[in-house]
Order: sequence, then C-alpha cells, then structure tokens
Amino acid sequence: PQAQGIGILQPVFQITDPYLNLFRGIIPPIFGLDLSPILAFVTLNLLQSSTVSLAAEIPKEMRERMEMGKRKMGGFGMVH
Repeated sequence: PQAQGIGILQPVFQITDPYLNLFRGIIPPIFGLDLSPILAFVTLNLLQSSTVSLAAEIPKEMRERMEMGKRKMGGFGMVH
C-alpha cells in the first residue's frame, strides 16, 4: 500500500493489480504480509509449463503445415 503512492510505479500497479486481486481473495494477508504474488507466480509457472508441454506434443503433420504457413508468410506475417 505504501508503494502505491509512488507515481512512477502506477503503471506497474495498473497492470499487475487486476491479476493479483484474483488471488488476494484466496490467500488473506498473514501478519500484514500479502502472499498472493507467490500463488500468482506459481500459477503462471504452471500455465507456462503446460503450454510448453502441449506445444511439444504437436503432431508431425501439423508442424509441417505450420512451417509451410510460416514460409508463405515470410515469418513476419506478410505474404510474399
């Protein structure tokens, strides 16, 4: 709460608070210490790990089609 008064940090709070507020209702502050960022980081890490593992399981045929699409788009989203 004290850091929220620092003007240069306002954009950081505007970006992170909506996500952290999801977890603040689950874990109440303990001795005035907000532990919700720990749960938020763990959740992001699990989501990242599961996304990476799903991407690793893309069938060979689909990977080939994706590579063909990248070549057509030139890798930058522009048709040659």
